[in-house]
Amino acid sequence: MKKVLLLLLLSFLALMSLNAQSNLTVDIDDTVYLLIEMAEVKGLITRVSQVRPYPVTQVRRYLEEIHSKRSRLSGRQLEVLEEQRRRFGLTSEDERTWWQSGRVEFGGEGTDIENFPMSLRFQVDNITNAELNAMAFQNITPVALSFEGDITSHFSYGFNVGFGASFLNVDAFSPFGHTTYNDGFALGMSGSLNDSTTYNGFAVTFHFFPEMQAQFLDDRIRVGMGRYSRSMGPGTGGLTISQDARPYDAIELSVRPAKWLNYYFSVGSLGNWFAQRAWLGDVSNGTPGFPEQPEYNVAIDEKNLTLQVLEVMPFDWMYLNLTTGSVWGKRSEISYFNPLMPLLFAQNLYGDADNLAIEMTGAFPLPFGVKLYGTFFADEVQFNDLGTLFTDTSQQFAIQAGLKGLIPGLGFTMATLQYTKIEPYTYTHYDQVYPSTTAL
Repeated sequence: MKKVLLLLLLSFLALMSLNAQSNLTVDIDDTVYLLIEMAEVKGLITRVSQVRPYPVTQVRRYLEEIHSKRSRLSGRQLEVLEEQRRRFGLTSEDERTWWQSGRVEFGGEGTDIENFPMSLRFQVDNITNAELNAMAFQNITPVALSFEGDITSHFSYGFNVGFGASFLNVDAFSPFGHTTYNDGFALGMSGSLNDSTTYNGFAVTFHFFPEMQAQFLDDRIRVGMGRYSRSMGPGTGGLTISQDARPYDAIELSVRPAKWLNYYFSVGSLGNWFAQRAWLGDVSNGTPGFPEQPEYNVAIDEKNLTLQVLEVMPFDWMYLNLTTGSVWGKRSEISYFNPLMPLLFAQNLYGDADNLAIEMTGAFPLPFGVKLYGTFFADEVQFNDLGTLFTDTSQQFAIQAGLKGLIPGLGFTMATLQYTKIEPYTYTHYDQVYPSTTAL
């Protein structure tokens, strides 16, 4: 009984202050990712994983590896590096006051909560979008509050919640709902909750990002659970997951037994409750073509996502990636939770009902400050008839190729030349109707 109470207490502590000093992930939009990528192109660091976000510990290792080769940096580049090292606690002292850094620390060595250090962080941002052709603009000013902490050196937890007083304008933003800055919800002046991708006017927008992370064997094995944005691949706007995509909940496992090998596995939930609500409304109104049983609705507009990523970096100048992913309805398929079960076999064992995709990527950082990369993304491709791959419209695929290079004399400034082709119907799947289980 005492063990159960202790476990409940630790769980309560994790829920009270979810975010971390050392093991939590670094936000995908943090400027440190630009520094890391430019350092990779410059050849200062090698065999860099393309699965992001990185945990704080991994970012620190990259920054220290760059620092060890600081003789190759200019004065301005050294200033940028030292600023990032200070931000991530790698310098001897942070001279900023709490009101300058927006962070208040609790606990640590020599205190009553030495093994449970925590911090409170406050942050204000401003995002303004404008479309000159339509003479439209929108403004979002989120105010975020975070609790962050560690439970020993192995476990970290964090909680980030933010609200923003916003003026939304559909014409001033991307037309795609999956690229909104926040969670895509807007509380209008009338008190109604709306989809921020279709709402115009003043509103309160918000985001909600809880996270828990654990690492073992000097960060070689990581297990985590959280709601945040993710990205994969060396290109700008990955074909499997782009950094512009909405955040989503996922359970993750990462195993890196050697510097040249990394395996990533995750199972996540892709929420789309606005579409689900609209679907329910259609059912209740008796719209033709829809079954009358509301219990059918959940799997149609609500999906899960399972990803398996194998990264192989046999040489400093070669990066290879094989990714398989499956978008599947919310039902209990245990195979999709098995990190060792190939998704190609899993989805066929259960009747080929789900959307399976395969991605192959190669990237080659060259010694003169240029990185070449290419990706082939196959979505429901018929591998038994590859001769029609480029001629049959039912073959759904996408390709991406490009190069990134540093601009001489401009410090950490990089140019990107990229070509992306997405065939029609890629990322789509035929309609699925799952049987009701209410009779069980």
